[in-house]
Amino acid sequence: MKKKLTLMMMSFAFALLALPMVGHASEADAKEIKTYEELVTAAKTGGEYKLTADITMVGQKPIEVTKSMVLYGGDHTIDGTDMVRSETGNGSIITAHEGTVVELYGLKLKNANKYGVHAYNGGTVSVHGVIIENCKYGAVLVNGGSLVVGDLSMKDNGEHPGGNGIEIGKGSDVTYDPVISVVGNVTVEAGTQTNAIALAENDNLTTVSIVNVEGALNTLAIEDGKLVIKDENGATKYESNKPANKEITLVDETDIEEPTPTPIPNPGDTETPADEVAAENPNTYDGILGYVTLAVLGVCALAFGEKKAFSK
Repeated sequence: MKKKLTLMMMSFAFALLALPMVGHASEADAKEIKTYEELVTAAKTGGEYKLTADITMVGQKPIEVTKSMVLYGGDHTIDGTDMVRSETGNGSIITAHEGTVVELYGLKLKNANKYGVHAYNGGTVSVHGVIIENCKYGAVLVNGGSLVVGDLSMKDNGEHPGGNGIEIGKGSDVTYDPVISVVGNVTVEAGTQTNAIALAENDNLTTVSIVNVEGALNTLAIEDGKLVIKDENGATKYESNKPANKEITLVDETDIEEPTPTPIPNPGDTETPADEVAAENPNTYDGILGYVTLAVLGVCALAFGEKKAFSK
């Protein structure tokens, strides 16, 4: 069982690397939605959508994503003020469940009952140009899921001193270990929140994997038992806590290979056939095709997941 979960975790890491490379239809071609009810239907149907109005969730339950979807926010807001928790206790505005990928662009999430967005038990969340504010428990929960962070701004999230930004944990009903990648800018705006990233201390978290992508604006590092977010110059921007009551294994799954230069032939040498050059230098293959292949492998591995429980 442990070996199987490790393979699944690696597949998540491969899929994370592939996500930024896989293209989508343009925002203009996405289906327009403007109500909570339409968003709930989209989360069950999957596909690409464009929000055309702000949504307020008074008296409404969380948006539980069970089919992979892309949501272009159009700089609109989903406001969780007075939302209610689900039957399982979920209080996050948007939750990605096992085997799904949720990509959010140009969107503000605020006033959640728990978290703004939640990557749960094998679900993957990718945030780009997303603002999360004033959510009761924290900005993002990575609860045995996978997170790709690009241009995330956080403010006034979390109740305790210092607040709570990206929380990484593993609940009692979760089978996967969390994976996180940072490819853009992570920012904590001035306010009550100073914490950007935290390791859960009171759950079943034992292992966290990080994946760095070549050319990323911000990166992750492991230093003194902490996760550290670094800027483009390698300077520390934010660092996590170091749990005092348990050991957490932090694993760097980054695998960025230096390109192998193609040898320059000497005068008089015969030209090497293209297929032989490709065989000697795998980096000459189409990079996007390689990433897409890794993504497919990741999705195939997800098909072996056995538990489909909703989040707590």
